[in-house]
Amino acid sequence: MTIPDRAPAEGQFWLLAYLTAFLQSMSAQGYSKNTIKLYRRISHRFCDGVQMNNIGPSELDVDTMDKLADACATTDSLCMKKKVAMVVHRFTEYLIDTGVMVRQSLVPPPGTVEHLCMELDYWLKTQRGMSSDHLRIYPKILTQFLQHCNADTEIVQNLALVTPEDVISFVDKVTVSSTWSIHYLRLILRFLFWSNYFPRDLSAIIPPTAATRNDGFPRHLEPTTVNKLLNAIHNDTPRDRRDYAMLLLMVRLGLRAKEVVAIQLDDFDWHAGQIMIRGKGHQFDYMPVPVDVGQAIIAWICDGRQGQTRHLFVRVLPPFEPLQNSRTVCSALKRAYQLAGIPFPSQVRTHSLRHSLAMKLLHQGSSLEEIGDVLRHRSYDSTTTYARHNVEDLRSIARPWPVKGGNQ
Repeated sequence: MTIPDRAPAEGQFWLLAYLTAFLQSMSAQGYSKNTIKLYRRISHRFCDGVQMNNIGPSELDVDTMDKLADACATTDSLCMKKKVAMVVHRFTEYLIDTGVMVRQSLVPPPGTVEHLCMELDYWLKTQRGMSSDHLRIYPKILTQFLQHCNADTEIVQNLALVTPEDVISFVDKVTVSSTWSIHYLRLILRFLFWSNYFPRDLSAIIPPTAATRNDGFPRHLEPTTVNKLLNAIHNDTPRDRRDYAMLLLMVRLGLRAKEVVAIQLDDFDWHAGQIMIRGKGHQFDYMPVPVDVGQAIIAWICDGRQGQTRHLFVRVLPPFEPLQNSRTVCSALKRAYQLAGIPFPSQVRTHSLRHSLAMKLLHQGSSLEEIGDVLRHRSYDSTTTYARHNVEDLRSIARPWPVKGGNQ
């Protein structure tokens, strides 16, 4: 692929109309003038390459786009190459969305490790209900296990050649560095049995691993710490308004991070003063909206939120798209610690705010049943873990310690 040193005459070149619409869509998404100027300069050079090589609409594919992107870089600067790749990638996504190009679905052939990983990913999503955030490690563990068993293409087609000794030797190998791999491997072996790759379930031969937390107590924050974090992040910038509203929802309503990210504008019933929660396991619940939570959400909507999406929480920089996962909530909690001048504990997660609400209700005299209702637990066993902190109530049911000569 070659790119001309001087741009050819525009004329009625077919790609320029899509380029104009692409730049207009960027302006509508809130990109700055300097960013749009950079995109226009690189995109025009890219279009010149398409015209110079006489590439028609039916000939433009992802591979051709990548080759032209390499030719668009005028220098050997790594920064310039990254900018060109970013511009061409977004222009490619726009052309795919408008129907000019067709996204190539690269399905690996059956009998390969890649195809087996694709089947595992589908099984974990459909049969186990896992989200994309938890699926990244599984293909890696599966590939390592097959490599350990010398599983080339022939063995992938006939995994019955894998023996229990292969599993045990792999367990001995991975436990040197991490015991988490054992948990993933056990589920992978169940998938191989469920998919008829294994004649029997080999997951039963994996021994149980020691728990990383032996006290069983939920990690929570003291009320004073929670107040310091909220006060530290309660500022007037758009990012602070968004992060404050997200953390306040978790503190007051005990929401999970993914539930916060999933909230949409249509989930609020402001007349009734309640919100619909898109909970775990595709469950929907309605909860009241406290006054301070409602005020924080309105402040974010009126003086911070931008974009056309119906999701409540979006990016604060263009494009103003919905948050893809709960990492932004985790970053908000870490930033609150930083602004409050408190070292961030390694064992604290966003779920600690949910535990903090439960402990606050427990100390105020709420019953375990009431706490379970607030946290929307489906099983009573999930709530009984907080009973370990209620020492005074546990004294009433504790049996006396046997002493010599005491009453039997």
